[in-house]
Amino acid sequence: MADEGQGEDDSNSSGCSYVTLTPGDATHFPGKGYTVSVHYVGKLETDHSVFDSSHARHAPLQCKIGLGQLIRGWEEVLPKMSVHQKIRLTVPPDYGYGMNGYPPIVPANATLIYELELLGFAAP
Repeated sequence: MADEGQGEDDSNSSGCSYVTLTPGDATHFPGKGYTVSVHYVGKLETDHSVFDSSHARHAPLQCKIGLGQLIRGWEEVLPKMSVHQKIRLTVPPDYGYGMNGYPPIVPANATLIYELELLGFAAP
């Protein structure tokens, strides 16, 4: 794993921030409507307990970006990631599951920490 703090970006005014753990190829980025393949671990900021993990299912998540299928924090950061980049993403409640949470897994108003790795993508 690369040094933490290698790159940091307080993206837009969302309050989402990320640190690059492993740089990507810096040339291939997914766009709106692209199907991405992502490995991830999701943790609660309060106690760092894992609430979801693609590794636990032994399969990356396959999803389309830019179509509202993902939490807002992921929708913002995935187009900025290049292939094979791994980041630690901090997602405030308004860009995660908000005031309702995702009971019983994610409590209301939870700040979330994700480790995301963009494995690849396919154009629409």
